[in-house]
Amino acid sequence: MRVLVTGGAGFLGSHIVDALVARGDRVLVIDDLSTGDRVNVNEAAELRVADIADMPGLERALASEKVNAVIHCAAKTKVVVSMEKEDLYRRVILEGTDNVLELAKEMGATDFVNISTGGAIYGETPVCADETVPVDPPSNYGRFKAQAERLVARSTLRSITLRLANIYGPRQRRDLEG
Repeated sequence: MRVLVTGGAGFLGSHIVDALVARGDRVLVIDDLSTGDRVNVNEAAELRVADIADMPGLERALASEKVNAVIHCAAKTKVVVSMEKEDLYRRVILEGTDNVLELAKEMGATDFVNISTGGAIYGETPVCADETVPVDPPSNYGRFKAQAERLVARSTLRSITLRLANIYGPRQRRDLEG
C-alpha cells in the first residue's frame, strides 16, 4: 500500500511513518519542517518539503504521485498561540485540511485518516468525554480542528477522525503545552 502522511516529520506523524514502514507500506511524507525534523523521518520513507496550506506548492511536491490512503497529522498545535495567531491557525488547519482532502482525491486515495484533538475540542468537562458530549472548543485551535473534522466528514473519501488525548513520548517537542 502507498500512504501519504502529512506532518510525517513531527512527533506523532513520524511514529506513524515508522509503523507503516515496519508493516511493509511505501510511505510518502509531506512536512514543511516548521516544527518537524528531517531526522525523525524513517530512511525508507520519501520526504517532500511543502506547506499544506500552499496548494500550488503541494501540487508541485506531489506531481503525478498516486497513493491508496492519506493520514493527516500536519497542523499547528499550540493552543495558547492559536489565540494570538488566529489567521495562521485557520490557514494551516482549515485551508490545509481542505487542500489535503482535494489532493488525496487527485492522487487516487480512497481512505483518509484525520488526526484531531480530544481536550481542545470538548473544553472542560466534568466527566470523560465520549462522542455524545457536545463540542465546545474554548480556543481557536479547538474550533478550527472541529471545523476541519466537518470538512473531512463531508468528503467523498472513506474517512475516520481520531480525537487523541494528550500524547507524549520520544520525539516530543519540549515547547508544547500539556
